Amino acid sequence: MLCAARISQLFILFQQGDKKLIAQLKQLNPNAIVNNQWYFQLTQLCQLYQSFYQLHTLDYKEFRTFIFNAPINHQLKAHHLCIKIAKAQAHVDNNLYFLTTST
Repeated sequence: MLCAARISQLFILFQQGDKKLIAQLKQLNPNAIVNNQWYFQLTQLCQLYQSFYQLHTLDYKEFRTFIFNAPINHQLKAHHLCIKIAKAQAHVDNNLYFLTTST
């Protein structure tokens, strides 16, 4: 089941240095962490969400639609975090996003 708070929790756990999350993240994408920042594409975030919360049926298109309508950045703001686009592409699935601190 999709839940904005659980998606936000992934980013908060990363900021807190959660070893389980970081190990799964590195296993799914060894190049995800650069200079202590997490870089990802939506497909990778979907895979991590599915893996971390042990979900067996998660439709990527449903995830993508959900995430664009969920208040993720609003929830992260309370933790002084936000998600930004590192590299925009012609199709949203190819965009590269990153987690950073907010001001």
